[in-house]
Amino acid sequence: LEEANAARATVVLFDLETTGFSYQDQITQIAARVMNSDSKFSRYVVPTCPITPRAGGLTGLFLDDIEGTGKLFRRTEGFRAEELDAVGLSEALMEFCDWLKIQGSSGVILASHGLKTFDLRMLIASLEAVDMLDKMEELVVGFVDTHPVLKSRKPNRSSYRLPMLAGQILETEFDWHEAVSATDALHELVEKLDVGDELRRRADTYRSCKTRALYLKRCRVARQLPVPQSPTDL
Repeated sequence: LEEANAARATVVLFDLETTGFSYQDQITQIAARVMNSDSKFSRYVVPTCPITPRAGGLTGLFLDDIEGTGKLFRRTEGFRAEELDAVGLSEALMEFCDWLKIQGSSGVILASHGLKTFDLRMLIASLEAVDMLDKMEELVVGFVDTHPVLKSRKPNRSSYRLPMLAGQILETEFDWHEAVSATDALHELVEKLDVGDELRRRADTYRSCKTRALYLKRCRVARQLPVPQSPTDL
């Protein structure tokens, strides 16, 4: 990404929750937060495929399969269930785009922890599914993975999983499988370690990331391989 474009862009941290870890799985939650800001986005998504037992066990999310209403619920303490305000994938991504447009008049750099191993591939696959790749490209100038950036700032650690880093550096507990909470934790880490400039320097262009993600998707679908898991979940 050209230095001038990166310098003008707004860095937005984001996280996804999904029904599972293959390219046939779908997004169940999108959350984002502008770096060095309180501006946030969150939207639950009703998937059209089942939530796998592993993903559901991590996020607490499940569909009303018995009634067949297409409603999304989250398990809470005491084995209770909370119905969530959720929409379809196309509407959720449109809302996300509308929010991103407000945040950065000079474009946005999307950042996540484990971007290249999980979030980027799931986001690009989802945008392709609803024919919104070009719309996102109008708003997003690049992507960057916070994992290598935080690793360079805090070398020689046994793990760079987000829960481990936040526990050691922030000494705070978060709900790692709720996207808003995970994004807040990442925001605190990025702010505390002051890596905003480095995130901009390391960003790759939207087009190059999109092209690579689509190529890897086709290779993995052809070989029936799952999407690599995020460092948050490993």
